[in-house]
Amino acid sequence: MRVIMLDYKVTLYLIIVQLLKFYQGVAMKLIIKYLKQHKILFLLNVFAILALALTDLGIPTIMAKMIDEGVASKDIALIKQYGTVLLGVAFVGGMGNILLNYTSTRIATRITRDIRVDMFNKSQELSHSEYNELGVSSLITRVSSDVYQLQLFVQMLLRMGLNSPVMILASAVMIYNTNVNLALKVAIAVPLILIVVITVGFLSNPLSRKQQKLVDTLNRITRENITGVRVIRAFRKDDHETKRFNEVNTEYTRTSKKLFLLMAGVEPVFFFILNMTVLVVMVVGAQMVDLGQLEVGVLIAFFEYLFHVLFSLLLFSIVFVMYPRAAVSARRISEVLHMEPNITNPENGVSEGTTETTEIVFDNVSFAYPMVKRKYYIILTLLPNKGDCCLYWINRKW
Repeated sequence: MRVIMLDYKVTLYLIIVQLLKFYQGVAMKLIIKYLKQHKILFLLNVFAILALALTDLGIPTIMAKMIDEGVASKDIALIKQYGTVLLGVAFVGGMGNILLNYTSTRIATRITRDIRVDMFNKSQELSHSEYNELGVSSLITRVSSDVYQLQLFVQMLLRMGLNSPVMILASAVMIYNTNVNLALKVAIAVPLILIVVITVGFLSNPLSRKQQKLVDTLNRITRENITGVRVIRAFRKDDHETKRFNEVNTEYTRTSKKLFLLMAGVEPVFFFILNMTVLVVMVVGAQMVDLGQLEVGVLIAFFEYLFHVLFSLLLFSIVFVMYPRAAVSARRISEVLHMEPNITNPENGVSEGTTETTEIVFDNVSFAYPMVKRKYYIILTLLPNKGDCCLYWINRKW
């Protein structure tokens, strides 16, 4: 018993640490910022989650009472009564599922729409040096691919990330209230799942970063070939460009395979742990039924609760596994949104002349390209009449 209690303390500590990292991450800060603009849809999403949780947990409880009270005593009227209640609960669950899918999809698409609009408006404020710093191909990837990755994560978060904790806590309470001895057998599977989640998250983070950088490189090479197709053909560099693209594409394929195989391997491991836990509970539960310590209906309800708690833990773990990839995309998006332009317009700038003799004079203004030491001093005097302009260039080293 002491070992199990210590196991639970370690598990609870790991869960708290992972939740703190999860909610303090760049992706969650960005999502919460835009989620505040859709409060009504979010409240409907939470309402749908509660309705779905009520259905998933209510059906096993009603079925257990139907078997133990109605089927055991052959009371047809009681069976019909419980059957009517089951239909009502199933209808509520179906409506909640439809509402959950609608709100999660609606919120995710609107958040990505708002992010794309803000990124486009921000790009209009950036100067040529910021474009060179980020890269045009990288900006295209951030507006398209990175935002799409964030959209997939938001959909998964609103569907499974919010629903799973409710199901885990409620199912765990129902399992403990049903039978304490069987509940302790289930506790062994929780640390194993957490170990798998933490390991996969640690391994997938560098692969996700490398994958997005390779997408930037692929876009850059493709863009260079489209814009410079005449020069490439004139100098007969087709083979060189094809080889350059194939090298990057091969590396991207290799990295994507590693990442997808890592993601695909999570689900079989989780289901193996789930099936082994069910097998242990089935053996122990059958012995308890044979000794008269447990009723059949209660055992069936326990299996339903067990499936919900472990499957919800599986879905919640998948959200954590997807988080590193979304965090990489969110970090790249935030880098654009939080970039301060080098050239800014004054708030109270002069747009029109106030008198007929108004002049615009640039005196001792320096101009230079980024990463170049030589600067150009410009003295520009613009007279009111159109076309009357005096321009002096003084070329000096800084």
